[in-house]
Order: sequence, then C-alpha cells, then structure tokens
Amino acid sequence: MQGKAANVNVGAAQLGTISYSAEPVTEATNIFPGWDSTDKTVTITATKGQSTFEYECDLIVSTNTASEDSGVDGKTAFTDLYVTATVGTGAKIDNAITSSEDGVQIDGTSAVQTIPLATGTIDANGSDLEHNFKYKISFKDKNESQDKQQGATIAATVSCKLTGKGELYYNNENQTGTEKNPFEE
Repeated sequence: MQGKAANVNVGAAQLGTISYSAEPVTEATNIFPGWDSTDKTVTITATKGQSTFEYECDLIVSTNTASEDSGVDGKTAFTDLYVTATVGTGAKIDNAITSSEDGVQIDGTSAVQTIPLATGTIDANGSDLEHNFKYKISFKDKNESQDKQQGATIAATVSCKLTGKGELYYNNENQTGTEKNPFEE
C-alpha cells in the first residue's frame, strides 16, 4: 500500500492545582491577659494552569473549655480571646476582622465556632500564583478581673477551602469549566 503517514500530536489542558499552608500558634501555654501570639503566615499557592481558583480561609475553633481544676468559682472558657488578620499579598481580609481594632472575639459560649479570615481568587493562568496573609491570637487585658478564665483552653485549626463553583467539568465546549455534568444528559 502506498500513501503518506500523518503525525498526531495531542496535549491535554493543564488545569493547575491549589494548596495552602498555615503556621501554627505553638507558644500559647500559661498565657496572661495582654498576651499576643506572634504573627503567623498562611500561604495559598497555585500551580500554573488554565483554572481560576476561589478560596476562603477560616479559623475553626473546635473546643473552648473551662478548666476543671482552676480553683476559681464560676470558671469559664476563654471569653477575652481574639483573632486578627492582616493583608499580605492577594488575599482579602474578612470585613468582620477589619471592622474592629480588637478583631473577632472567640466566643466562650459556643462549642464550635468558624471565624472567616480571608478570601481570594488566583488565576492559575496568570503570574500571581501565591497569596498570603498573617493572623494572630490575642488574650485581651480588660483591666478588670479575668480570673474566671484561669486554666481555659482552646483547640483551633486554620483551614482553607475552594469556594464558588462546585465540582467542575472541562471539555472543548467548556474550557473554563462548567458545573453541568456532560455525562448526565
């Protein structure tokens, strides 16, 4: 058989990925009113690709408990603990945090509390592939007795997640992604 061979070169789109890291607050044992943690950095990074990633980062307080053996009557969980955040690169700090000089109070009456810290959008096809911001925890000195908080403890996590669109599907007709599953017609 005679003929001419044809080369076929096909490459799939690179959508990109996103990840984050957050520095922990580790120096918080035996704190007194007036204590501030050092600034901790949260970094959100995307790899080069063709997607746009919308994200939000929160402080999730999973426990805020009073001490069982503080020796103080009427002991409470932390009621004077606050979180603040400051702008780094690209991330937008939540309005609740910027509207008060003290930041957002970690609620001593809730077992679980989610405090929005920052949001942002990274275009993985652009040049700004890394966003960051700083947060810190403070035990505010109220210039009054705060004895009832002796021995109180919290456990919290900084967590970032994708927001905006749900599960996305990409194909030639939907190169920026669609939430409509093309296999469910």
